[in-house]
Amino acid sequence: MEKMRRLAWITAVSAALTGCALPPPSPSEPANACGAGAKEGIAQTITAQIDALEKGDFGAAYAMASPQFQSQFSEEAFQGVISGGFAFLMEPATVVFSDCILEPETTGAQTRVTVTTNSGEGWTLIYQLAESEEGWRIEAAALTRSAAANT
Repeated sequence: MEKMRRLAWITAVSAALTGCALPPPSPSEPANACGAGAKEGIAQTITAQIDALEKGDFGAAYAMASPQFQSQFSEEAFQGVISGGFAFLMEPATVVFSDCILEPETTGAQTRVTVTTNSGEGWTLIYQLAESEEGWRIEAAALTRSAAANT
């Protein structure tokens, strides 16, 4: 009987110590999280647009917009929106992507993008994108509430 207690105690202690040595479980991604290919394509599109804006090339930046966006807004209107409320996109120091989600009912996705400017201001946007024959294209971008406080 004493042997059985000792064995049970050793097993319990061993299991407890083993549990302490394991890394914490990673948070699970949602079932509709973007795969690596989608994340890469989306990041390339948004980065290309921001790079073009940084150079003042509104034509190249506008080319990253979806056909639906382009049918609703002219390049001049796009330039006005960027200059008026999204000028921080023209002076990025860092751009960080996170929380990419595919929209299963469409061929779209959304992702969170945090832009820090050269002056240290931080802005967070939610981008809506559509997949097309040309790759991912931007349909919309909206400031999150926390980023709107910067304006």
